[in-house]
Amino acid sequence: MPGEMRETDSARFLHWLFVVIAIITCAATAEALGTWTFQLGPLQIVVLPLLTAFVMTAVLNIVALRTAPLFAERCQQVAGLVMGLLALLFVLRAGLVFGENLPLIIDNGSAMVFQSIGKIGTLLAFPLAMMLGMRRASIGATFSIGREPSLAIIQQRYGVGSPEMTGVLTTYVTGTVFGAIFFSIVAAVGSWLGYSTQALTMACGTGSGGMTFSCAGSLTQLRDDMDGETILALATASDVLSYVATILLGTFVAIPVLERLTRAVSQRKRLMTCEDVEEVGQAPTPPQAPVRQLPTAILSAIVVFAIVTTLTAIGQSLARAIVILAAGIGLVGVTALIRIIPRRIQRYLPLPILAAVVGILAGAPAFPWATTVSGAYSDMQLLTIASGVLACAGLAINRQQIHTMKKFGWRAVAVAFAVFAGSYFVSATLAQLAL
Repeated sequence: MPGEMRETDSARFLHWLFVVIAIITCAATAEALGTWTFQLGPLQIVVLPLLTAFVMTAVLNIVALRTAPLFAERCQQVAGLVMGLLALLFVLRAGLVFGENLPLIIDNGSAMVFQSIGKIGTLLAFPLAMMLGMRRASIGATFSIGREPSLAIIQQRYGVGSPEMTGVLTTYVTGTVFGAIFFSIVAAVGSWLGYSTQALTMACGTGSGGMTFSCAGSLTQLRDDMDGETILALATASDVLSYVATILLGTFVAIPVLERLTRAVSQRKRLMTCEDVEEVGQAPTPPQAPVRQLPTAILSAIVVFAIVTTLTAIGQSLARAIVILAAGIGLVGVTALIRIIPRRIQRYLPLPILAAVVGILAGAPAFPWATTVSGAYSDMQLLTIASGVLACAGLAINRQQIHTMKKFGWRAVAVAFAVFAGSYFVSATLAQLAL
């Protein structure tokens, strides 16, 4: 949207209203429809509500771009602001889950922590992404396994409309559609290669419930030296640890390395324009960041609260809905406070990391009110919040990203599979060495 174009208060209200109604309606409908499964030859395809929400809002976004492009572009900006806050909320809630599972993680000692470093194995897919012409999108596609924390990191660092966001979205969507199938297969391959059951189970933690449980479920059928309950518990703990590993490794290791590699490869092989090369590594500030405009931050918080409360209250009793409402106010309030931290502090302490730390401390057993906090948020499921995040992502996609996704096609799927395989087998190898 041209910077010189100004919107009236009534137009601004319509943009926000459209985004609120679209996100809540599409995400709530997706949650009500539930999970879909269907056969594609010998494979079983699992479609989770979060993917349904993404497709619905993406279609709505495309229709709006065709019929009212200026209105659609303004709504994309609003959806991007809301997605940033909602993604932080997801990370904060994941931190609570991590804190609750801290004893199990500690019990497995160095092997659990060591295998989480293996999530950096996604970088092995970077050469393939560059050879297939993904350019700057390669950074977003390969710096992590591409789940919700990854969206938060890329949204904050590069902005919603960046090539890097396009890359992480392609990996995210591929994982949502094919991830469960892929990880059930790689678990079988790992078992055939002779890895121990404990190492393979720890490697199942991907930061995605669907992929993690598919991997763990496959192992319960393939291995009989560890009972199913233990496999699922260990995989869940590893899954939670993966959220923190993604944030730390992605922010401080993977992204800086990939930026340098992308710049070096681009300068040698002239895969990008000079402008693209200069932009790599500069981490441009997302446009119209809500931290600079208090009214916009308040509007974003209100919208996020409405989304999360509506989605979580589906199917709950009135009394439980009231508890969820109160818990939602607290969680969104904390997230909003995190969001307005001055940017000079964010340079050294990125918001997703701060949100994860706050969540971990609040959910840890040593925290005096940990039981109360965990009970209040027990019905606020991560996958439910993820449906809201993906509904925002569908509305925030711009023309250039749509064009780029269409252009990548099968190449994005190939890169995503390489990302998943690198993450799983490097993690399993490190766990095997540490046991």
